[in-house]
Amino acid sequence: MLEEYVRLLGQLIPPVDPDVARKVIESVRRDRPTPNQLYAIPAPAGICQGDVIGPATFKWVGDEGEWVEDRGLGLVLSNSCDAERDDYITIALCFEYQEFAADAAISARADFAVGVANNLVTNLLFLPAVPGAGDLVGDLSTVVTVSRHFLERGLADGTIHRYSALSPFGY
Repeated sequence: MLEEYVRLLGQLIPPVDPDVARKVIESVRRDRPTPNQLYAIPAPAGICQGDVIGPATFKWVGDEGEWVEDRGLGLVLSNSCDAERDDYITIALCFEYQEFAADAAISARADFAVGVANNLVTNLLFLPAVPGAGDLVGDLSTVVTVSRHFLERGLADGTIHRYSALSPFGY
């Protein structure tokens, strides 16, 4: 499962050098790191690609044209260099894996929840043991663009929390 996770991260976060990704995959096969080893603690300065932050509000248009809203954690999708300079940062909705897997529609198909946990469902990214948040699922099809200044102020005043970073280097 961790091998697939690292491969998916290599595709999701393009700035990672393919040689570095290959070495990480080899290391995963050899050493089998724990999920806690996947996250940088302490996190690098600033908002970085792969950070889990929140809470954030997500809005989208529902089946009948109505606005649907959810509030939760978000996975930063913007490249780190863009997040440092751009006015807006793109984040994807994250939700708790256990709650997701317990949902009646999901649990009726146990193979689906297992597929999500193994990162076999392309629009969902399983993030195991996120520090302070537990097992999360990032929904890469539910995204919102948020003001960088708003996020920076929220992080500074504590209304928004940075739970983890996927890299000590910010990419």
